Amino acid sequence: MTRLAQNPPNTDPAPISPAPELVVEILSPSDTKKVLAAKIADYQSVGVLECWVVSLRARTVEVLSLTAEEVESVRVYDEMETVQSVQFPDLQVAVADILAE
Repeated sequence: MTRLAQNPPNTDPAPISPAPELVVEILSPSDTKKVLAAKIADYQSVGVLECWVVSLRARTVEVLSLTAEEVESVRVYDEMETVQSVQFPDLQVAVADILAE
């Protein structure tokens, strides 16, 4: 069972618990390495297992695998590639589709 199925209906205003397996973080131009590190630490602290970091500037998506102890960069995909989820093996998304405006 996915974590989503364990949460209340999406009409419930309560925060979700448990945390999602996968989050997508889209960097803004003002995000610094320190800000990103803090966000990743927050995701780790609540039990997120995977994070996709989308850089519009670099035109890349980095897949991070998260545990309570560490953050592992699994792979960085460029705009000509297709991102593959670690947690959801059937989930593949073209980076160009993620970056499309």
